[in-house]
Amino acid sequence: AKGPEEREARAKRLTELARERLGEKSYEGDAGEKVTLTETEDPHRHRLGQHWSPWQSSWEALEELVDAAHPLVFALFLLGLWRPPLDRARRRTFAPLFLGATALNAYVLYRVHQEAGYSSHRHAMGAVLCMLPFAGLGAVALGAFAVSRLGGRLGARTVGGALGVVLAAALLARTLRPQNERRLAERRASEWIAARSGDCEPPAVASCLPRVPFYAGSPIVVLPRDGGWSATLRCLVIENAEYVVVDQERIWSIAFLLELGWLEEAGHEGEGKYRIGIYRTRPPLREQPQMP
Repeated sequence: AKGPEEREARAKRLTELARERLGEKSYEGDAGEKVTLTETEDPHRHRLGQHWSPWQSSWEALEELVDAAHPLVFALFLLGLWRPPLDRARRRTFAPLFLGATALNAYVLYRVHQEAGYSSHRHAMGAVLCMLPFAGLGAVALGAFAVSRLGGRLGARTVGGALGVVLAAALLARTLRPQNERRLAERRASEWIAARSGDCEPPAVASCLPRVPFYAGSPIVVLPRDGGWSATLRCLVIENAEYVVVDQERIWSIAFLLELGWLEEAGHEGEGKYRIGIYRTRPPLREQPQMP
């Protein structure tokens, strides 16, 4: 294998070669938009390869909030806002406090998506906690409505108990959905790479997901989050990485390598937003194949 200085020089040559071949040619980014090398190298450009409009970030943040809270809890929250079973005095005291806290946390969630390009359940937990009192009021309002309509025939206890069972079943049904789908995809991607290395020395795996090379037993090469496409190319050359593993949020960072034919898709694990792509480097990006 070549030394660090030779690899550094090769990285510079390949960077210039990439500029000559692609120049200002556009290629497709992670959201289907057209991206150029200059744009991905701009440190002020969105780190995930695209600019999010306020409307896009608002919608994505709302989806994350509803999913984090559970759609049923969110519906009860809206019902609690619309018909809170409180007298006017308590409503004036109670509502502004929790609504203000909910709005503040929702704005934080929106700003996280604007700045980082993504949001997750942990970012939504503050808003969800502030929503729970209203969701509780919504459950009380729903129970009162059900008893008023059906309690005379079936009895208030029967109706209340049946409603409680229905709400509990709807909330618990979510536990049947596979949890940690992203981590499962990462683990399977690791096993995919490990299975192909066999008894050979594990190949270097470049990834923004540290668990992947760790579980594959490979040297960990962390893809840079800043510095644009040239930093990504330099990292792969210097470390002589054989595999690149990225999620949907970072696919933009290797799109130019796919355009050049220096990287090819070898497989993937997971689907949709949990999809983990496995790519294999090709010459001249890699010095020589490490496995047959």
